[in-house]
Amino acid sequence: MGRPGRRAFLITSVLAGIIAFHNAINRYLHSLAQRGSVPARLARTNSHGAPYAAAYVQTAMAVVMTMPFAILGLDPVLTLFAWFAGVAVVALLVLYVLASVAVVVFFRRHGGQGIWQTLLAPILAVILMTAVLWSVVSNFTTLIGGDAVTANWLLVMVPVAFIAGMVLERRNRSEHTIEFTDTAVTAEPAGTTARFVPPAPSN
Repeated sequence: MGRPGRRAFLITSVLAGIIAFHNAINRYLHSLAQRGSVPARLARTNSHGAPYAAAYVQTAMAVVMTMPFAILGLDPVLTLFAWFAGVAVVALLVLYVLASVAVVVFFRRHGGQGIWQTLLAPILAVILMTAVLWSVVSNFTTLIGGDAVTANWLLVMVPVAFIAGMVLERRNRSEHTIEFTDTAVTAEPAGTTARFVPPAPSN
């Protein structure tokens, strides 16, 4: 395959990835807004049910993130894409490990059927994902194609984001105590903020 063909595949694959990440981030912002962790306006949707408010904010964030690279004339593939793709890989692996731990903790507290599904498989996932995470972190400079200083700064972003999320969630719980077992979600008209409404008392 010639150089034009390789470039076409690179461009289309990057575009597909950008669209996927854009939609995923929009939904995350929308969900966080519904919980009260971020401003409630980000939970607004249009007539098609799309979270347009979150999309605007995410687009603005993307512009802010890419402008320094554009102004400095840095190669977007070797810096912006490679650096933050590496951070995303580390962050996702951390989430996989934590999710597997959460499965074990949840079923130990509440009980569950099937020792493989509730204990053995999650523990195995923790071990394997931790090994993969260690391998990625150990070879992070190779993954991002950068030096050790850049790698360290990028890796620090993961725990910082995690701690920031915990602080926001703790504040959210203290200000907006929601008992999910005693509440119901009602659909709101397009363009309004979704909210939790307690169900009517039973007779």
